[in-house]
Amino acid sequence: MLERDVRDFFFKTKENYNLVAGQKELYIDGLRIDIFAIDKKGNPFIIEFKKDKNRHIVGQSAHYLALIPSKHQDIEKKLKFFNINWANLKVLCIAKSFNQRDFDALNFEPIKDRVFLYQYNIIKDYREKAIFGLDLVYTGESGTSPLYIPPKPTNALDFKEHFKNLLALEGKENKRQYYTTTILPLLDNVAKILNSKYNSTGLYAHISYFQSGPHALFRLGLDRKQSHRASVAVMIGENFIDSGFDLTHALQDAEAMQSVIKIKPDEIASSLLKLTDYSIYVPNTGIDEFIAIPNLNLKGMKLLLMHYQPNLMRECYFKVGHTHSSLTMTESDLVSLLEEELRTFSFLLDEIKTAGNGGFTSKGSQ
Repeated sequence: MLERDVRDFFFKTKENYNLVAGQKELYIDGLRIDIFAIDKKGNPFIIEFKKDKNRHIVGQSAHYLALIPSKHQDIEKKLKFFNINWANLKVLCIAKSFNQRDFDALNFEPIKDRVFLYQYNIIKDYREKAIFGLDLVYTGESGTSPLYIPPKPTNALDFKEHFKNLLALEGKENKRQYYTTTILPLLDNVAKILNSKYNSTGLYAHISYFQSGPHALFRLGLDRKQSHRASVAVMIGENFIDSGFDLTHALQDAEAMQSVIKIKPDEIASSLLKLTDYSIYVPNTGIDEFIAIPNLNLKGMKLLLMHYQPNLMRECYFKVGHTHSSLTMTESDLVSLLEEELRTFSFLLDEIKTAGNGGFTSKGSQ
């Protein structure tokens, strides 16, 4: 990820930091300012980005502060913004990390209380090809940051309430930013809890975000890297929480499922028929809709299962789930629900793992 990628993403989401106007790559007397921005109160900021530690960043900030007072009119014309509180000009240095000499230099009298350091971490999308969000951390004393930073998440609201807040926001980028700074850290906490408990048994947590809805899908599945393997899953949106068994695009697991069904059709069918508040979705059989399990008898379930014959990734869908219309969902609720679904569907996960490459058992981890 390049320095300009971080700069561009920050600029694209500047409204999240209460910045209402700005320009990238503002050239003044041959100097290039990464971003010049103005907040809702008219306070101006010079914002510089560095990917790695850079011993010149504070010296560069001092240069800008010395130059800008003679360039107020030029900047106002370029930005077409004329109500700027120039007395409050600050320089914000944003980098992965800083040297101790950078912090020491902040006490130099000409720049004291005028230069501020922020560290960032990149949150990538699940394909790891683009920036999904920035986790920005102010390095100074609490309450002294001149830049507004969205508050860190708390567990005061459940996930459904968070998605309600997310849905009320305008624009995809604002929604993504809220998800990144407020919802994703809570899901990450759940992932850490479950990974510490189940990684040794061959189960791994995965989190996916979808703009449709929008909603998030949390899986506890059979592969460390691939999220679409056989798993137990919880899908969370504003007005719904679905949970159950999820196998999406994993041909290896689909073939294992198919072989298990051929060997144990009565056993698998009977186990599924016990799940009377669930529905089953197996579009590869020719039925492209969820079927309520109570609507099937043993013969019907076996017939449905025996028609599961995937040959391509897009044919692998096999889902068994149900909706919790009134369930609240905090971090601890999500952990409990996933573990409940793990107990419910251990018979499928165990069989798929054994048929695929052997050695998995979830029973010892309960």
